[in-house]
Amino acid sequence: REVVAQVGFTRFEAASPDDVAIGVRIIEGLINQALGQPSWGIQTWAANALPRVEELNGAHRAVLLAAVAFDAFCLGQLDRATMLGGRGIDGSEAFSSAVLVALYTVSFSLAAGGDAMAAVAVLNSGHRRLHDGQPPDWMVCILQVFTGALAYVIGDQDTAKSEAGQALPLARRLGIPTLLSSVLSLHAAAVCDSDPDTALAEAEESIAIVGAGAGDVSFSGASQTIARLRVARRDTAGAAGAIRAAVEHDA
Repeated sequence: REVVAQVGFTRFEAASPDDVAIGVRIIEGLINQALGQPSWGIQTWAANALPRVEELNGAHRAVLLAAVAFDAFCLGQLDRATMLGGRGIDGSEAFSSAVLVALYTVSFSLAAGGDAMAAVAVLNSGHRRLHDGQPPDWMVCILQVFTGALAYVIGDQDTAKSEAGQALPLARRLGIPTLLSSVLSLHAAAVCDSDPDTALAEAEESIAIVGAGAGDVSFSGASQTIARLRVARRDTAGAAGAIRAAVEHDA
């Protein structure tokens, strides 16, 4: 990863726009990993190239803007994340991984800023745009996860449960570990009250998949669900262990 990052940085410092484009293509190939494993810092690689964004073609501009926007979101710079992510969405003709990252970034930035209706509208527009074509199943599944996660965050439990329930069999069929771990964590949280046994099993499965090498974006959420369910069962030691694992992971 460090070698790839160094190659990217070197390309961004080069004089030739073609070299900058090579650096952006490196990020393009890893942008889903940035979303699934933010702790790797892949999204931070793009900042040096932002002043040269207008030298790139439309697809590469979208990748660069999405990566820098996601980095801003991770840093809590919500206005910057919304602005750059919006530019990435509007400037991209094709629906791509970069557009997915930008949709996530803009919608969750708006939600974090208190505008839940605008956040939902962004993802709704993404659904319409996605289904105008013939999207691969993994894109459909990721957008369902975003929609369910946003619904959960803003308190729309019915939508969260519905979207996660639709995404789960698709994620199992696709067999993409990070995606499956994320869907399991989301579904566990959504059914925590109505079906605690299923929720606990799914949250623990999500943690196990991360432990086997998947991206860790769902680790803290699954750990919190486990802790909540363990408390309800008066298993204070199990709850404390889950919270400790989440705190150590996020430290």
